[in-house]
Amino acid sequence: LTITSANTADFTTRGIVPHSVLKKASKGDIEKQTRQVFTNLKTALTSVGATFRDIVKLNTYMLDIQKGLDVYQKVWMEYMGDAKPASTLVEVKRLADPSYLMEIETKEALE
Repeated sequence: LTITSANTADFTTRGIVPHSVLKKASKGDIEKQTRQVFTNLKTALTSVGATFRDIVKLNTYMLDIQKGLDVYQKVWMEYMGDAKPASTLVEVKRLADPSYLMEIETKEALE
């Protein structure tokens, strides 16, 4: 993929934003956190005039892929639709906050 004359934006979205409000509601619930992460990402994209189709690279970090993969794929399809960025899903031992079950980092190409 070669992108010329495009601006880029980078976002990292975590499962709980605002942290204090939703932390208890989604603690331990991979589906709620996954939906919240994609909702947060949609908000961030919209704030710069972008959509999921503008994502060129998406990295997902998850504590337990075996428990979360089916939910992740379902929510991915709901939000991403036919957008197909390069993507990586990595199982990690821990994230920045012990209550986080997953985190997404993206790179967008904006004109």
